Amino acid sequence: MILTELAVLAGRAAAARSLLDALLDVIPDDYWDRRAQGELWSAREHLQHVATVDEPMRQLVLDAASGARLLRPYGVEGVAEAAERRAASMRTVTEYSIDRLREQMAETRNLLLASFEQLGSSALDLPVFIPGAVNSWGQPLTVSLRHYLASWAVHDSEHAEAIREAITTPPSPGDLALAARRRRRP
Repeated sequence: MILTELAVLAGRAAAARSLLDALLDVIPDDYWDRRAQGELWSAREHLQHVATVDEPMRQLVLDAASGARLLRPYGVEGVAEAAERRAASMRTVTEYSIDRLREQMAETRNLLLASFEQLGSSALDLPVFIPGAVNSWGQPLTVSLRHYLASWAVHDSEHAEAIREAITTPPSPGDLALAARRRRRP
């Protein structure tokens, strides 16, 4: 049986996922490589991240359920290690079609939600170490699993917004000039 608090967070996450799915339904295929000005990731890369992020969260939940005292996203301590694990996870889905990414999103979400059943209320108070972040006293930052999961619940909304910005950003003048130059070459 899932805790009521987790059921509420799962409901919020489902609402965010529903809005993301609606957005994905209307994006033309040729828009996926677009990126917003100053953004590191394209719309496709944002979707790849969303398709892979629930698995490390599931592992965090399983660690909490098995009695870990300190939780570490991606199981690492350093910023570079966490970024590399995230990038490695995203590389596993680079060849996936948009439809396959959406299937992956559903599969990993279902596994994560099933893992919620293993958490007791005391597990929600466990500290989650945030790689690279420090508090106002300069000490490594931790937040409770409860707060970390609350952030996860709105995670899809943040990437939906980033995808929306990417697809509404017109190509830069430099990209247009490069495309015109390529068309002129025999």
